[in-house]
Amino acid sequence: MSLKALQADFQAYVRDEEERAGAFAAQLATPAGGDGARRMRVYHHAYRARLGQVLREVFDKTWSYLGDEAFDRAVETYVACHPSTSPSLDDFGAAFPEHVASLWPAEADVGELAWLDWAMRRVFDGEDAEVLDAGVLGRLSGEAWNTVGFAFHPTLTVRAVTTNVGALWAGLEEDSPLAPAPLEAPMAVRVWRKDWRPHFRTIDAVEATALAEMVQGRTFAEVCERLTHERMEEPVERAAALLAVWLQDGLIVGLTNI
Repeated sequence: MSLKALQADFQAYVRDEEERAGAFAAQLATPAGGDGARRMRVYHHAYRARLGQVLREVFDKTWSYLGDEAFDRAVETYVACHPSTSPSLDDFGAAFPEHVASLWPAEADVGELAWLDWAMRRVFDGEDAEVLDAGVLGRLSGEAWNTVGFAFHPTLTVRAVTTNVGALWAGLEEDSPLAPAPLEAPMAVRVWRKDWRPHFRTIDAVEATALAEMVQGRTFAEVCERLTHERMEEPVERAAALLAVWLQDGLIVGLTNI
């Protein structure tokens, strides 16, 4: 057997890839294998233990929320279905929120909490960008305001939510866990990095839609115009308030269509 084939069989054994793993395990079980089978089980266990440790570190709020037994069960099934395929473990938990949601389909809070855990970790490692100086907006001409758009921080991510996941995450962070509750109106959570720290904010559907439109290339004037057609009170003031919050939170990093 070549070294390359031996390495592939060893990897399959550690990952439990059915056909090659079975053949390799049978080989170890022969008299010629000696105590190889016992020693290989150490690697088999260590592989799963390390992946489980990674998931506990990344999804620490979800772990606290579910408790050891339920979380360990989720980890075990996830590792079996999603073996690591990269030398780096940075992306290993990418599908874990969806996996958790599939295990607790009637409890949306669990999947949403796992998503927020993952999003907070990913923005920490995300690309950086210099925040726009608000004074630049003050120097825009009236004509420029008709066409200007905004470039947002590259770490910004937004997801619609149906539960009080933001309050749940904050409660776990402060060691004051709260009970899950459905939201009375459509909401979303946006996650981004500011001053090298991950942040999140629960936002309403108006802001979520406005952000999505501007990320897609709409101008600020077009967003304002849409708000005026939605029969909301003081649409211009609402648009101005959104802009102020985006600047305060360090979301805007540049201007477009200038």
